[in-house]
Amino acid sequence: MLSRFLVLLALYTVGMLVGNLHFRADDVRLTGQHVRTLVAALQVGIVSALLFVHELFMFFIRVVKHERTKFVLVSHVPAPVHLHDVQSTLVDEAELPSKEPQRREPSREPQSERDAERAASEDGRSVRVAIDDTGSVRFDARSEGLSETSDGLNLQIVFERSVNLDLYFLYVTFVGLLLWVTFVSFNFATQDSTLVIVFGLVTGWITNSLSRECHCHESRTELKRGEKLRLIICSVASLLIMTLAFAQWRVPVGDAAALRVYLPAYCSGFFWTACAQEVAFTGMHDCVSRGILHDARRALPTFALVVMVSALSCAPDTIDRVFEYIAALSRLAAVHLLLLEPVLIFLCVYVMVIALEKQRGADLAIALVLVEGVHIAYRSQKYDATVITAIAASVLLFAVHAGHLLRA
Repeated sequence: MLSRFLVLLALYTVGMLVGNLHFRADDVRLTGQHVRTLVAALQVGIVSALLFVHELFMFFIRVVKHERTKFVLVSHVPAPVHLHDVQSTLVDEAELPSKEPQRREPSREPQSERDAERAASEDGRSVRVAIDDTGSVRFDARSEGLSETSDGLNLQIVFERSVNLDLYFLYVTFVGLLLWVTFVSFNFATQDSTLVIVFGLVTGWITNSLSRECHCHESRTELKRGEKLRLIICSVASLLIMTLAFAQWRVPVGDAAALRVYLPAYCSGFFWTACAQEVAFTGMHDCVSRGILHDARRALPTFALVVMVSALSCAPDTIDRVFEYIAALSRLAAVHLLLLEPVLIFLCVYVMVIALEKQRGADLAIALVLVEGVHIAYRSQKYDATVITAIAASVLLFAVHAGHLLRA
């Protein structure tokens, strides 16, 4: 468990350092929300192109490595099939030619794949068994009650009423909007919005930890001895570091645009740690929610639609200003803006969703707070009382949380 926390801490520390590598005081993204939106839309397009190339490459690899697998149809399974029983059946069937060669007829096998599929569909409990070159056995479920996924979860989602379907659609759309806001704000090159979204993540984690009576929580076991004290120490140290970070904060945008820039960032950060790791949509009949990672993947069409609408709604003078700024950058700065930053932002957001899927919101929030403590020391010209206090609080927070992970 400590290794996972250290990986999160290392990833976000690298993201912070790379984000500030070519930080410029005259960055065009510090002038307003529309410019940030357009630059983020360009970065999303670049990440999408990279992912498309990766999927195309993997498609060719899968085609090259594809091998035809022969299946043996096992019908009328009266009970759950065990691997040992199937292996023994297959071994007995393999020994038939040597013992009773007259009873084995090759013509009795299905003549085509269509006949095999028809035989599988006629029997509601039929299972196809595949034997690969290594001798291992794989099952392919073709009945309505069996799932075709590797994790054993049912893909069929049945809603009791149309209202539940509408609510689930609204929820997925909301997750897509939050993904877009997170991608725009979670950029260490624009430290103001990153500080706000990290503050939302911290307050959401503290609220989630303290609200034991919330309806979104399931029944929990009793806390271990000293758990409340550890939670209090981590919460106080995290809030202290965030307060010191806000003490050195300078708002680059105007007062009129500050609310539109920072309020969505804070709300998205608060949602991820307060609700996302605990969410379980209850509008489904006999089906459990697969978690925030599955919901985030379902929200990708909404995310792509919001990106296109945001990019097309920018004013022409804003578009000209952004492209003039990019054209004036050096080659290294352009690669940093258009390649390194979007890849790191995508990786940070993806790892964040995975951490929330694994119920590791505390590790995520504390890792980001420690990154902010490192950022305070990294950006400071001299080590005054603020910097020393931030370093001491960061060391205390890391020691308490690392000790808890080692004991667990």
